[in-house]
Amino acid sequence: MIDRQEILARFSKVYQSGTDQYQCLCPVHDDRNASLGLKFKDDKMIMNCFAGCSAESILESIGLDWSDIMPNTLHEEWRPNANGTDMINVAKTKMRFNPFAIMKSMREDYLYIALSAFELRNGNTLSQEDLDKLHAITIKHEELYEYLR
Repeated sequence: MIDRQEILARFSKVYQSGTDQYQCLCPVHDDRNASLGLKFKDDKMIMNCFAGCSAESILESIGLDWSDIMPNTLHEEWRPNANGTDMINVAKTKMRFNPFAIMKSMREDYLYIALSAFELRNGNTLSQEDLDKLHAITIKHEELYEYLR
């Protein structure tokens, strides 16, 4: 893994949010609220965009690749993919996944669904981007349900 400060320098509006944890603007989407979380542990960095951007797209946008943030011993099957089904594929591969990460993702999905329902109830229409995100959430939950069933 490359030096932590070198990684952090590639992001905007970085601030420390805990021990070895940082928040910053996500370079992939039009971020105004520091929705990207970075966590450093041992010889790796874990990231999560609360807007749903994939780790692959984040790395690409800042000119890094997996070898820059993960040890060389990390097997390819454990690296997230770019299509948004990271945790589902990990669960399918080894059935070794973090239930908390799944619940956290589902909580964020349910919040998005609730906010969309609120907008519709108030007579507002949803943008195509919102409709696409709701569709992606539906597919993700269906795949996870089918696999774990």
